[in-house]
Formats: sequence, C-alpha cells, structure tokens
Amino acid sequence: MVLKFDECSYNDFLTLLYIYSASVDLDLSDDEKKIIIKKVGLECFDKTLSSFKKMKDLEVTDLLYKLGHKFCSTEEQKQLAINDMNEIIHINGRKNRTEEDMLLFINKLI
Repeated sequence: MVLKFDECSYNDFLTLLYIYSASVDLDLSDDEKKIIIKKVGLECFDKTLSSFKKMKDLEVTDLLYKLGHKFCSTEEQKQLAINDMNEIIHINGRKNRTEEDMLLFINKLI
C-alpha cells in the first residue's frame, strides 16, 4: 500500500518527510532510523518506509508538497518540522552537502 493524501495523518507526513530527508544521500543509517522511530513510533515508521520504497521520487515530493501545505500552514509549524529534520540528518555528527541541500529544498517545498 502507498500513502494517499486523504488518508495521511500529521504523523505520516512527518515520517515521510524524515525518511525522505535522511535517505537523500542514499544511506538511511541505523542512527537515523532510531531517531525517526523515537519521534514517530515503529508502526508508523515501518508503514511509511514500505510506502516510500514503492514510490517514485516525484510522487514523494508531490505528496510532501501537498501535505506540507495541509499540516504546516504557519511558519512556526514549518520550523518545527525543519528543526526535527535537521536533528535527524545530523545525528551522526557529520555534515553532508547533499543533506544540507535537502534541508534548503524541503524548506521551500513545505
């Protein structure tokens, strides 16, 4: 099953956002998985990761765009999501140019 806009909760949105951001460097590390699971729960993580693997990049970004406008209607809501993404992608303590670019992209996307 693939995530559908009408059926997505805020938690689904955050999970997809975190997985997409953390996997942009093609390496969803164990540390990144652990922190995402800590934030959203194992069940939501597993469901969303399964959907993510079935989706094309364009489908993911389109869904994130729509859900971002649905769930992050204020600058404060958007900043909370960005702050969490920043924590997740920097969990390993190193900066990665691809992930830094992803933060900028997501900031504009949602």
